[in-house]
Amino acid sequence: MARVVAALLVTLALASCTSQRDLSQESPGNINLTLGSLSSWQLRGKIGVRSDHGNANLSFVWDQSPDSYNISLTGTLGVMIAQLNGDADEVMLTLPDGNEYRSTRIDDLLEIQLGYQLPVSLLQYWVRGVPDPRFEHETTVDGFYQQGWRVEFLQFSPKGPRKIRVQQADVKLRLVALEWVY
Repeated sequence: MARVVAALLVTLALASCTSQRDLSQESPGNINLTLGSLSSWQLRGKIGVRSDHGNANLSFVWDQSPDSYNISLTGTLGVMIAQLNGDADEVMLTLPDGNEYRSTRIDDLLEIQLGYQLPVSLLQYWVRGVPDPRFEHETTVDGFYQQGWRVEFLQFSPKGPRKIRVQQADVKLRLVALEWVY
């Protein structure tokens, strides 16, 4: 009887060890899909932008809810660069000088006002480790291609992707997730 109990305890211990997944060792296709299905979350991180039009290193806080989002972009020493507030119908960009700009598409607004073509509408999915379900994608070993962008997941944390590289032509983004709240 003691051997049966010991074997059962060893089996349970091994089962509990294997049921805990370390996402830092996972490939993007195997990450926790719960993160991809969330409609409300907050992400604090850093983003580097490199292009022929210039370079920028920014910090950001992204608050996403089912109906709206708020993205704060800050530069060196926490100086505000831009504030983005939007919903399904409109996005508003507020710059440090108080000027406000509005559009129906966040990607177009940022390109016109900041000079960068950034796929922010797609990034809301990519930062969670999944392709945007509205568009086809091609899976690769370390990520996927979608809408002409190459998305590579370089590192994972237990909460989701930690380092992501996104590239299209001369535009390169490197995103680091510092803190997830969901």
